Amino acid sequence: MSVRSERGATICGLLAILLWSTTAALIRSVSEMFGPSGGS
Repeated sequence: MSVRSERGATICGLLAILLWSTTAALIRSVSEMFGPSGGS
């Protein structure tokens, strides 16, 4: 593996973690807004 592809993989991994945590926080805030009846 070249240095360039390793850096790309690292950036992709960090972006995936960031996207996942943002999505999890968004779902949590929306379900808190709707309460136990409107949430999942």
